[in-house]
Amino acid sequence: MSRWTLPLAVFFALGATLTSAASLVATRARPGKPGDIAHCQARTDPWKVVQIVEPPAQSPDEQPAPEIHFAGGMILRPHLYAVAMIATLHSSMSEPFIVLGGSSCNECDASTRAVFISRPSTWPVEQGAGNAGGSLDSSFSPYPHRNFQRDTNTLWDWSRLFVGRCLAADRDVVVSFSAERNRAAYGWTRDVSWAYVVGDRLAVVRSKLNAVNAPSLASVLRATGRGSCHEIRQVTYDEPF
Repeated sequence: MSRWTLPLAVFFALGATLTSAASLVATRARPGKPGDIAHCQARTDPWKVVQIVEPPAQSPDEQPAPEIHFAGGMILRPHLYAVAMIATLHSSMSEPFIVLGGSSCNECDASTRAVFISRPSTWPVEQGAGNAGGSLDSSFSPYPHRNFQRDTNTLWDWSRLFVGRCLAADRDVVVSFSAERNRAAYGWTRDVSWAYVVGDRLAVVRSKLNAVNAPSLASVLRATGRGSCHEIRQVTYDEPF
């Protein structure tokens, strides 16, 4: 079974890991229209990423994870390495959902990178920390990639990630398509996951790619061609099998 077929533990009632230079109040964070995605954020947006900082180590053995600094003074410590800011999904609350890519360990290879979605104040705690439903085991999808079998240079699994108005003209989403070779059936296992905001909550749907009403990659690529949808660049790596 693929490691990405585990169900998503939706990010609610999780441990807070956000610190702020000022109080997190509604007047500080001016929300966009519910469902709006801000991968290209306005200067006045308090959730605009200013910089991703690697804090200094306090000891030779310490490997501190990067911090994400926002324009409104908030600092998110997501317990991730190789962090990539992907998108911001605004909700009816003052605090949006943040979409990040990263790995839960500093020395892990590229195959461990994943995509995580949560509000900053309820961001998942470190892997194995014991919060029910709140560890970094709970990812939305693999990070977009192509994985080749090292000895034969055969494509073994892949995923593609899209953000924006990829499925409908009135709602922004995060959509992940993934496929993995099925050794037993000599074919491919293909899945699709998509997430969007409804009011103040995050809705996540998972499906087989050929299921009824599942989004098709072709339709998302057409939206990308129209400019309403944006694809996150894949990383490429190889592994021994």
